[in-house]
Amino acid sequence: MKRNELVSFIEKWINEGIITSEQGERMLSSAETRTEERGFLLRLLPLFAAILLGLSMLTFIASNWGGMTDEAKLAVIFIFVPAFYAAGAILYRKGKHSWGIAGIFLGVVSFGVGMLLISDMFQYMAYDASLFFFWSLFALLFACLYRNMLLIVLAALLTIAGQIYSASAFESVHTGILLVSTVCFIYIVQKEKRWMYSFILALLTIIQWCVLLPFSFHAPGGVWAQLVQYTVPFIVLMIMVFMGEKAKEDYITLFKKAALFALYLYYVYNIILSEAIVANHVKPAVITIYALLLLLAFTLSYSWKKQTGTIFSIYEWILFVPVLFLQNETAADWAALLIVMCYPVGLLLEGYKYVQKQKIAAGSRLFIVSIFAVYFQFGFTYMSKSLFFLIGAVLIIVLYIFLSKKEKQVLQHGREQKK
Repeated sequence: MKRNELVSFIEKWINEGIITSEQGERMLSSAETRTEERGFLLRLLPLFAAILLGLSMLTFIASNWGGMTDEAKLAVIFIFVPAFYAAGAILYRKGKHSWGIAGIFLGVVSFGVGMLLISDMFQYMAYDASLFFFWSLFALLFACLYRNMLLIVLAALLTIAGQIYSASAFESVHTGILLVSTVCFIYIVQKEKRWMYSFILALLTIIQWCVLLPFSFHAPGGVWAQLVQYTVPFIVLMIMVFMGEKAKEDYITLFKKAALFALYLYYVYNIILSEAIVANHVKPAVITIYALLLLLAFTLSYSWKKQTGTIFSIYEWILFVPVLFLQNETAADWAALLIVMCYPVGLLLEGYKYVQKQKIAAGSRLFIVSIFAVYFQFGFTYMSKSLFFLIGAVLIIVLYIFLSKKEKQVLQHGREQKK
């Protein structure tokens, strides 16, 4: 049914007293939402069609690639790559956005494939991830220019692929990819203000700055190298926490949630796999610098929380306790266990205190994970395997029932107080 017909029917029903005006508005709004969803799905069809068409051309060329001369190969690469870009840009300007984005997507993909083929033709020896840098650079530039979800996801995937290749092949992150991707995605988030783009930026930041960057400094080094390895990841996460604390928009508060969750997973990972958390041969200057930065960040956070009436959430900073610098492994292990237990308990208590359903749910789930991690650490070593799994299952079921019941009681009490 067309919109004009629906409007006339709704007006008729309102005049006859069948429905109220508010019900009519809700019906019209619901119909428009469904129409937009169908329109979105229809816009995806030409996008997929263009991508499949372009991929069919590329696979046809690839199947005949071995029989071509080097000159013909170069001609194909230098014709098809700009052709995809030009076709995509022209179609996009004419208002055919789906076809245009598909053309640009194929241009980005064929650009990288072309570089790899040329390097293989001329036996180019790579000493870093420069090929991935230029490939991801082009993808990021077009993602910033058009700010389309497909191009943004492609740019993120190429960024991660380039960094993983650099870390595995050369045991270091590529600085160019690191800096350019961070700047470009910050620009995209500022322009679009969408939750999904913030999630991609948070994920890229954690993977590059907090996981792969310290991996580049795996060998013992000087003060600068140890600062990058042991303090920069935590400083980046502190910045993400501050961003989320001083903002109300969901797309910014996401950064704080991602940072805290990443730190929590870091401790759980080390507990379950019995990894050594302690960093050996750390320079005293590095420990001092981190301690001063942590004290400054904690003081600023405490002051801000006190002003905004959220002082109860100060427990979050327990995740930044410098367990890494404890020289006794046993003490470090117990400190990690304490952090893993205290953080979800803090979430639960805060949720119960302020009747916040999301925090109660998150705290309940993380508390179950914490119990399982601690149980796995001790039980797997000292129990028979069948008894270990049996007790673990019973323990998790009991915890789930108790926390679910407690959550319902608190929420019911909160609703009664509001009435």
